[in-house]
Amino acid sequence: MLSMKRDQDHFRGCLLGGAIGDALGWPVEFMRATEIKNQYGDRGITELVQNSDGKAEITDDTQMTLFTAEGLLRAETRGREEGICHPPSVVYYAYQRWLHTQGYPKNKDLDWIFDGWLIRTKQLFQKRAPGNTCISALLSRKQGTIEEPINNSPAIYPQEPLPILLLRLLKGLTLRMRLKGL
Repeated sequence: MLSMKRDQDHFRGCLLGGAIGDALGWPVEFMRATEIKNQYGDRGITELVQNSDGKAEITDDTQMTLFTAEGLLRAETRGREEGICHPPSVVYYAYQRWLHTQGYPKNKDLDWIFDGWLIRTKQLFQKRAPGNTCISALLSRKQGTIEEPINNSPAIYPQEPLPILLLRLLKGLTLRMRLKGL
């Protein structure tokens, strides 16, 4: 029991640490070192930039990490309870939920997938400048595979390994590679 509690604490800590790092880094993400020094001083950015509500903001990377984690948790639960699951499909459905939070209409053919923890979190319904490659892949409404990826971009979901590793679902690179096909 202690091990499970420790694992949950580590899982939460990794997600929270990633979100804080994302919130700290997004204002300088596309700046050169000289621009950062000019704007923030020699030490660079050292404090979270707050919005008009006094809150630090996350980017689409943290949003996608959370939806990836939700998909993997659902897949793990279904696999344990039902004895059968296809994790890439479950994560694909999580990404479709995320797409909806970015202002895109629900995929009517998948109306049954729009439930869960994150889709009810209004703060995630903030468009955070997601990449065109990611959006176009999800808007294709196709679930890619390693053999037939939706596009050739090597880094559509660069943040997805964190939840995968935390859940210990990664056996070699098999699951990660299957998810890359999405």
